[in-house]
Amino acid sequence: MSLIKSNENCIDNYLQMNIIFEEKVTEDIREKYILLELDTFSPEPNVFKKCWALIGKDEVNVQEVHNMDQFTDLHHNMIKNYGLKNWKFCHDALDHLIGKFRGELDSFYRIMRERVEQLEKINLPDTWSPVVITYGNKEKPNEMANDTSNNNNQ
Repeated sequence: MSLIKSNENCIDNYLQMNIIFEEKVTEDIREKYILLELDTFSPEPNVFKKCWALIGKDEVNVQEVHNMDQFTDLHHNMIKNYGLKNWKFCHDALDHLIGKFRGELDSFYRIMRERVEQLEKINLPDTWSPVVITYGNKEKPNEMANDTSNNNNQ
């Protein structure tokens, strides 16, 4: 199984988040883990790769087991509303999600909070997309990231 671990130098290094790309998700993984969508990346034009956080179903905190479906739904709806530019919903959801899932996604939730705080100050076009573009001009790698005409989140 191909998993990406969070950076060892991360402040939350004791709370490792397991991440998997969508094409690596098998039925066995779906049975053993709760899958929570994180970001969708575009490594090249018209190619999209979703990545998911994996939370072991047998590792769920006893106090949270009764609310796990509610937290999972809230996470899903936060990701959906992020794409819809519903920043208020994202803020409210993040307030409730931080500390859930044993804190394994807290670094992701802090990043999402920063993104939302930055994006809500911008008048984004209707064509804006939450897809993270990871390709660009190889001679000028930052050109795509700074180009507002592509209307994508960077």
